[in-house]
Amino acid sequence: MQHERFDPKYLDAGISTFLKDMAQGEGGPISAAPIADIRQLFAALAAQLEAPTDELASVTNMTISGTEIDIPVRVYVPASAKANGGALVFYHGGGWTIGDLETHDALCRRLAHHSGAKVFSVEYRLAPEHPFPAAIDDAMAAYNWIRTQAARFEIDPKCIAVGGDSAGGNLAAVVSNQMIGSGIGPAFQLLIYPATQLAGSTLSREFLGEGYFLSAADMLFFGQQYLPDLSEALQPKASPLLQEDLSGAPPALIITAGFDPLCDEGMAYGEKLRRAGTAVEEIHAPSMIHGFFNFTALSPTALSIVEDAARKLGQALKIPSS
Repeated sequence: MQHERFDPKYLDAGISTFLKDMAQGEGGPISAAPIADIRQLFAALAAQLEAPTDELASVTNMTISGTEIDIPVRVYVPASAKANGGALVFYHGGGWTIGDLETHDALCRRLAHHSGAKVFSVEYRLAPEHPFPAAIDDAMAAYNWIRTQAARFEIDPKCIAVGGDSAGGNLAAVVSNQMIGSGIGPAFQLLIYPATQLAGSTLSREFLGEGYFLSAADMLFFGQQYLPDLSEALQPKASPLLQEDLSGAPPALIITAGFDPLCDEGMAYGEKLRRAGTAVEEIHAPSMIHGFFNFTALSPTALSIVEDAARKLGQALKIPSS
């Protein structure tokens, strides 16, 4: 029986058409294809579904020193960037298994343009070649390196946010939690439909496990790649919702989607942060699905929400609007 909250009649029209087209396509579950093929398919899909982006002052590729490897980073500088202004360290989504600088290039351009912040997109190591906690190690190393290089990039080290979508939102939350009490942690966290609970079930996972882009089979597959030992899902470094004490975590903007299996755990994380005394603002997109920040060509509503989230990021980092 369909839960009223998850009735497909509430879906955005463009998103609904996209889902119907996907359902009519051929092909088996994502786990049936080789990892390399899945990554190529994801990259092709991302390129097709993004609306045109605005011009920036500069976009630069570089590598930074990680704990074990040099980490690729792409730096986005908007025309409105101010000297000694704010920045966002961004971690892309893709189940810790797929995704890269290219799949989230348009999103990072949009976030930079509408926030006024310099955006540092981090290409952390992927599973299954590099399972948990390699992605966390790279995420932490990138944040710390960018903070120590603040003067070089003309950013304020006290105005650096972390953020990401899905698996990247998980990494941003984990970085924030690992830095609690350090005095040098992020100033803000932008969590876009974050994966916060890698073990257990929720109502949204139960009712939205099939037919809404991110499936229960996909989540199981990605979890198995990232966590070869599934008992590790009970660690707060894997499931930030299990962090016992979130007191002192940075303020957060959490975006959830009504037809996303991860919706309930994103909301639960926001409530737990709030109970710990953290300022939390939420944007709930009732007609959207998981991944909609990358689907701006499909829906004017999706594009509007991305731009709104970027503006809120700029406000949180006290960046004057242009």
